[in-house]
Parts: sequence; C-alpha cells; structure tokens
Amino acid sequence: MSSPPAKKPPADDFVVTQSGSRGFRALNFELYAKPTGRMRLLAYVGTTAFVGFLGYMTYQKRQIEQARLQSRRA
Repeated sequence: MSSPPAKKPPADDFVVTQSGSRGFRALNFELYAKPTGRMRLLAYVGTTAFVGFLGYMTYQKRQIEQARLQSRRA
C-alpha cells in the first residue's frame, strides 16, 4: 500500500505565496517576513515622520501664501 501524498502546510495569512524569484522576494519583503514588535515600531515611527513632514510642508505653504498676500497689500 502506498501512503497518501503529504499535505503542504497552510501558508500564513500574511504570505501570499511560498514561491517566487529572489528578486520578487527582495522587492516584496513584507510578504515573506513575519511581523515582529520591532517592525511594528519602525512602521509607527515611519508613519509619524511622514505625517509630520506633510504637516510641516502644509504649514510652510500657508506661511508663504500669507507672506505674499501681505506683500501685495503693502
């Protein structure tokens, strides 16, 4: 008697596919890496920095617009 074929272990929820070329895995690292506390912390820091940068750029744009309006009035 032959034994039944071995079942593949189920892929984790965050892994789309187990196969892929080295380039694909390097470019899409998030699909193959298990999230850890450090990665989550890095994501929070990066998101905070990005939102802060956008807020600062908006602030600078408003300051320039107000300076232009004041120079036209004078």
